[in-house]
Amino acid sequence: MKERLFFLVNDEKQALAVADELTKIISKDDIHIIARHDKKLISEDLPDAQLDKSSDIAGAAKRGATVGGVLFAGLAATVIPPIGAVATLGVIAGGAVLGSWSSTLIGVSVPHDNIEEFQDKIDNGHILMLVDTSVSHTDDLKAKIETAVPNAQIHTRDIEV
Repeated sequence: MKERLFFLVNDEKQALAVADELTKIISKDDIHIIARHDKKLISEDLPDAQLDKSSDIAGAAKRGATVGGVLFAGLAATVIPPIGAVATLGVIAGGAVLGSWSSTLIGVSVPHDNIEEFQDKIDNGHILMLVDTSVSHTDDLKAKIETAVPNAQIHTRDIEV
């Protein structure tokens, strides 16, 4: 199982110092940032969080596939019963694909739940760090973060691999 740790740091210097400590345990590829656009100077050293980390794209796609499949299943069952089971399954699959596609378009623009609560601080210049790790490293990483960022509020979420 993997977890995502996320916490705020004050500035670029602190973000780089934390990353240096964390890379003693995990890969640099597992550390991402979300910052104001003018803070992108550090993106060469720490990559920006990709859409799957910073938006609700995955959740939106799953919800859309479910809703689209169910809606089209109801449509197929009530409107076109004479066409047979295979065609009905095709309509349901098409509904799932259409629902997933349309929901993904919306989900890209919706901030992930984990990030939304930090948006004001990010807008005021803080940097949100996201650290993906296996559960076995969580305690060690938290100790390093707390040393580098006193009084850090470290949040943890389970993530899908």
